[in-house]
Amino acid sequence: MDVKRTAAAAWITLLVLCVPLVAASPPWEEEDQASPHAVMRNIAVPFPQLDHRAGIDPEVAAVIDAAIAERVGAMLQELLPFGSIIGQAEVTLDAQDVLSITMQYSGYHPPMAHPVHLMTSLTVDLRTGQIYRLPDLFAGDAYIDTISAEVARQIAEKEIGVFEEVVRIAPDQPFYLTPEALVIYYQVYEIAPYVFGFPRFEIPYEMLADIAKEGGPIDRMAGFAP
Repeated sequence: MDVKRTAAAAWITLLVLCVPLVAASPPWEEEDQASPHAVMRNIAVPFPQLDHRAGIDPEVAAVIDAAIAERVGAMLQELLPFGSIIGQAEVTLDAQDVLSITMQYSGYHPPMAHPVHLMTSLTVDLRTGQIYRLPDLFAGDAYIDTISAEVARQIAEKEIGVFEEVVRIAPDQPFYLTPEALVIYYQVYEIAPYVFGFPRFEIPYEMLADIAKEGGPIDRMAGFAP
């Protein structure tokens, strides 16, 4: 637990220090180059953190905050070679003791044609601190075929020009939750050209209720009217 808290504190300190430094200038603007070999980049990214006044068990809060910090750190590490970094974060679900969040960060420096974009998400149980993977939401592995079929249907409906003739989800596909649906997503360029951004596919809870794990997030949300 101490290691996780230390990692979370380190990244939180880094980000809090970075944001004020870029507040006065446009996100991609660079400072005048004072060296022929070095240029100053900007980092301005928001990130979620649990409100420690909300009555969440401190041990649970520490685990979740450390998981958020780990994902923020991984994205920053991947984007740092691409220059300045900006981003956005969103809480997509906070109900029935389930919290689901997404973070999208982008890295860019001239003369790149466009920024490099990354997205990550985290769905957690606020009572236990469990970090949910996609398999954790279902009673068996039938979800792979069910969701893959719906993704294929939506690809055709939205006329997304995918690289492969058949697109199936991975057993541990990235996802987030909303009050109405499970949202499966892919990274930019993962299955389709840049113009399609992050391909996202909403699967209503009603479609998944029969295969959802009893007591899990989908089971809880399927009977909950927000």
